[in-house]
Amino acid sequence: MAANLDKQAGSMVASNGDAGMGDALKTATGNTGATNASGTGSTSPAATNGTGNAAGNDYVPESPEEYVAMVYAKGDTATADEIASAQLILENLGGEGSALQYKVDGKTVDGVDGILGGKTTAAMERFIRGESPGQQATPGNDAVSGNLTGAKSDKSKYFNQTIDALQNKDGVKFGTKNNSDVRKLQKELGIKADGHFGNKTQVALNTYNRRVEFTDADGNIRLDRLQANQEFQDYASTIAGESIGQGDNSWKMVANVIMNRTHNSRDGWLGATTPFEVLNSGGFDAYDDPNSAYENAANYFSGASSTSPGIMNRLVDSVAPIYLGLEPDNTGGSVLYYSPETQSKLYDAPPSWSASTKLEEMSIEGIRSNDFRVFRYK
Repeated sequence: MAANLDKQAGSMVASNGDAGMGDALKTATGNTGATNASGTGSTSPAATNGTGNAAGNDYVPESPEEYVAMVYAKGDTATADEIASAQLILENLGGEGSALQYKVDGKTVDGVDGILGGKTTAAMERFIRGESPGQQATPGNDAVSGNLTGAKSDKSKYFNQTIDALQNKDGVKFGTKNNSDVRKLQKELGIKADGHFGNKTQVALNTYNRRVEFTDADGNIRLDRLQANQEFQDYASTIAGESIGQGDNSWKMVANVIMNRTHNSRDGWLGATTPFEVLNSGGFDAYDDPNSAYENAANYFSGASSTSPGIMNRLVDSVAPIYLGLEPDNTGGSVLYYSPETQSKLYDAPPSWSASTKLEEMSIEGIRSNDFRVFRYK
């Protein structure tokens, strides 16, 4: 495929004298020799995006499919060379002969002209959805799906070429306001598309990137990769330190409270968009002053002697889907909890915040109130 595309690119250069076309198509077919920065858990809006691509101008599409998604994401800012290269890719991969076949409103138009009109945009959308560029557009279905054709077999089931291209654009960054590319990104992430890149957008993007980094093409969690990630180790060790003796429902509760604080703009978590930032903002005794359960969990991840590897295996299986945003919240959005038993041993009274009229106590299946009392903001 690459050889054929490069050959056609050469003929384009010969006919119109535009040397940039061949270079762009080499980028489109992945023949650049470029490598991507490795990524793990993102810890701030400025960090790498967690999918293996560093944000900025160095983004290089790894396949023709990614190139088309990149040009689609650029929209009106794409150059004529980039548009023509995307059109040529559509022509070669469309299965409709040697010319682009756009069928819009029953009419067929062909040609590679470097113009991003409605027909080219429609063809790109169909191609990204996994349909032939020459298919008639599906009525009422203009959205670009995350279920993309041509993705590499080692990529996550949740990988979305459009999101990947958009998050690497210069203007798509924390603090950007009223931006059309941010709106596109938010739409793909399934959140309110207001064009303002704030905490909610960063949290949604972080969740997407974690999910892509730590799941395979079938959507299964890559536990070996996940357990090597420092943020997840701290996350799971804190859950163990806070609730190891209570069982699955309590583990999930603590796991969700940590994740819910990334969505919350109150108290000391203002601005926290990752579990790492939440833990370092304080409020979890097991993390702030590690106890034996926390240390045992840390030993489990480091490969040192652990007294309860079986329990830790269960805990990891329970909380990993929550860390990746793959399981519903069992707390109804709760962000605070305490253990009455532990509290009575250490202090004379319940925590002062538990009396706040801004809070409501949640009843969570499988958790007794004398084990944990759990709260959310009204």
